[in-house]
Amino acid sequence: MGLRLHSADPDKPPFSYLHATLPLPATRPGEAVVFTLHTPKGERGFTLRQLQSLPAVSYPALQPQVAQQHTYQGVPLRDLAELTGVSGQDVRVMGSDDFGATIHAADYMKYPVMVAYSAEGQLLTPAQKGPLLVVFPDVQAPQRFPAKTYGSQWVWFAESLSRAP
Repeated sequence: MGLRLHSADPDKPPFSYLHATLPLPATRPGEAVVFTLHTPKGERGFTLRQLQSLPAVSYPALQPQVAQQHTYQGVPLRDLAELTGVSGQDVRVMGSDDFGATIHAADYMKYPVMVAYSAEGQLLTPAQKGPLLVVFPDVQAPQRFPAKTYGSQWVWFAESLSRAP
């Protein structure tokens, strides 16, 4: 179904991607930045269209706070951490509601934890905790990502990523 990208690094097992990186579209006049990477060299903002051009994964997950399962699509944190220059380090994802979660490198390097922008092929709405939402592959790896432990890691209204303090 998807593109499988391999790595020589054993800490970076292959993910099944929907697509690899596509050409990054230019920002259109008036187009909002929806996600910001805080890199050692400064900030790098992305519009929704630009995020959609980054490598994408898709899988079903059970949103623990509302007990609804959807098939989400988004950018793996592993790829965003690499763009940020903090690959292999714990990262902090913040939401526009000032809630944040630290996500351990051991989780996002081995599993396709993502910043999702769609569910069931439709862009996430604020009612669905979007436009961006951190999603864990809890259906694929329920023993690894139990809702009791990882439910609070689902960052709603996600808007930035940085190296964890």
